[in-house]
Amino acid sequence: MILERLKNNRIVYIGSLVLTLIFIILIVGFLSLNRVYRRVYVEAGEDLPVLSSFLKNKDIEAAFITDITKLDTSNLGTFDIQIRIGKRDYKSKLIIKDTTAPEARPIDQKIPLGETLDAKSFVKDVIDATAVDISFLEEPDFSHIGKQTVSIVLEDAAGNKTELISSLEIIVVKDELIVEAGTGRPSVDSFMASDRLKGTLVSDISAIDFRVPKEHKIIIEFGGEEYISVLKIQDTIAPRAVAVDKKGWTGDTFLPEDFVANIVDHTDVEVYFKEEPDFNRVGNQKVYVLLKDAGENITEVVANLDLVKDTEPPVILGDDERLVYIGDTVSYRKHITVTDNRDENVDLQIDSSKVNLKKEGRYEVEYIATDSSGNTSSKTVTYIVKEKPVGYIAEEEVEKLADEILGRILKKGMSPREKARAIYDWIRSHISYSSYENNEDWIRAAYDGIKSGRGDCYVYFGTSKILLNRAGIRNMDIVKINGGHYWNLVDLGEGWYHFDTTPRSTGGEFFMMTDDELADYSRKNRNSHIWDRDKYPKTPKQ
Repeated sequence: MILERLKNNRIVYIGSLVLTLIFIILIVGFLSLNRVYRRVYVEAGEDLPVLSSFLKNKDIEAAFITDITKLDTSNLGTFDIQIRIGKRDYKSKLIIKDTTAPEARPIDQKIPLGETLDAKSFVKDVIDATAVDISFLEEPDFSHIGKQTVSIVLEDAAGNKTELISSLEIIVVKDELIVEAGTGRPSVDSFMASDRLKGTLVSDISAIDFRVPKEHKIIIEFGGEEYISVLKIQDTIAPRAVAVDKKGWTGDTFLPEDFVANIVDHTDVEVYFKEEPDFNRVGNQKVYVLLKDAGENITEVVANLDLVKDTEPPVILGDDERLVYIGDTVSYRKHITVTDNRDENVDLQIDSSKVNLKKEGRYEVEYIATDSSGNTSSKTVTYIVKEKPVGYIAEEEVEKLADEILGRILKKGMSPREKARAIYDWIRSHISYSSYENNEDWIRAAYDGIKSGRGDCYVYFGTSKILLNRAGIRNMDIVKINGGHYWNLVDLGEGWYHFDTTPRSTGGEFFMMTDDELADYSRKNRNSHIWDRDKYPKTPKQ
């Protein structure tokens, strides 16, 4: 009995052991069959999963059998994946799903009446991993002038939806019309939102100055209604000009406008220095001039300024001696000419304090000329005061005679040279050479030359002087060294030239002769003309 019981227990024990071993084997086998996940999920558009995403044990060695790189996560669906672990192959599934709704940015639209838009025109920057269908929730009314709300629906391949709100404005006229200053008056068609739309101008734009940048409200009628557009006149084109180089003296001042010419712009242009030049600096310097128009457009023009220092004193020209008579009124400024290389009007101080017009004698009058640079020169003129001789002739009387002659021989529009030529020819043809005792009173000599038509070189000289003076031609007296001959120098604006109307037995004409020409004649004709060249201005070479 006991043996039977022990035998039965042994059988039970062995059976239990066998069952345990079978269970262990089954568990191990089951575990070996599930070493990879049955399903792996990825969101559409994301990167493909790596190998470890499929393995339950991340540390074991494994490899893809399926070429997963050929899959595109933008394509939704379930895809079989094979993986090799050791010598066995395992199966898994890659499921590409889309749970994210599309994203986009709504766009407000403005179009002319008569045009239409599709739903895609109201969104931009659409983001989704799959293809997105874009449609109106409700079709807009494209015949309605004004603003309206537009609802846009975006639906991706997985059926995810997004609704966006935008706006649509149907217009008849443009909000603004921009024109460049100076380009002319636009037509009503320029204000319309479309070429197909025809309106009528209510506002009068003829009075608008299109050279001035400014905004103007313009009323336009269309379909019995009035609409407003803004006319914006702008200036975006910078002025143009040509640089002008200048030369001058130190101390001169120039305006910015002096350095530019031919300014071209449709608006008013302000001209100013970028930086004030140094007008006291000797030599060449760059001058930067800015041109700014009404539109604030600026152009820079670069010119050159060359300044030299004035060291040359004025030149005082006039008689060294002057005869006046007791009882006469004397103008000390008369017959005195002051020239300067720089200034047109030179300050001239006259000291006549030593002159006694009631007593015969020789008196010195001091002339002092000072230019704007401070250069000074002086000249002493001896005034010879005498009793009036018998037959005294006043200068004013001779001037009247001279004016009568000039009225006959000068014509309107004559140049200074033509006037001088007419005077020269008249004297040559009117006066005959003869002896003459007076060589002090040129006024009397001029009177005698005009009235009698006779006299020597002093008469020719005096007559020339009165006619040249009254014709407005600058002239000065010139006397041969040690006396014996008198003639004139004239300046017609071309420099000083010799002007000798006295005829000579050896012939010759002495109209506008240079120093060299007259000196050459003098050498060949017994030194007819010898003068102190340092005492008189030099003539040009030709």
